[in-house]
Amino acid sequence: SVKASDGKIILYSQNLDLINDESATIYNNVLIIDENKSSLYADKVNYDFETKLYHINMFNKDESVKVKLIE
Repeated sequence: SVKASDGKIILYSQNLDLINDESATIYNNVLIIDENKSSLYADKVNYDFETKLYHINMFNKDESVKVKLIE
């Protein structure tokens, strides 16, 4: 199991693959919680360190990513 944090965001998952300091693939029971307690649940998240963009999806196309936003 994986737990990572930058002080503002905490990430939990079963797996984390880093690719040449360019991107990360986080998968299997991904939970991301930000400093405002907003959360995201997904099966797989790809993160690009250069663009700072996330690509979020589920393994099963019939399931939805779950997001809870708190302002």
